[in-house]
Amino acid sequence: RWRGPVRPGGYTSPHRLTVAGQTQVMLMHADGAVAVDPVSGAVLWEHAWDLGAPIVQPAVLPDGDVLINAVVATGGVGLRRL
Repeated sequence: RWRGPVRPGGYTSPHRLTVAGQTQVMLMHADGAVAVDPVSGAVLWEHAWDLGAPIVQPAVLPDGDVLINAVVATGGVGLRRL
C-alpha cells in the first residue's frame, strides 16, 4: 500500500491511463496534475497549472496525449493538451 503525493484537493477521481506503454494513475488537483506509478506510488510526472477546482476527468487521446481542463467559480479557464 502507498499514499499518493500530498496536493491541494480537486473533484476528479484518480484516472488510470497508459502513456508510452506505461500504466499510471493521474490525479488532478488545484495546482495541476500529477501521475504516479500504480504499484509504488512514485511520482512519474507533474504538470503545474492553477486549475482552481478541477471537476472534469482527463481524456487520453489515441496518440497518448492527455487533455485536462481548468475551472474557477466564474467559469472555465481553458484546456491543455499534455
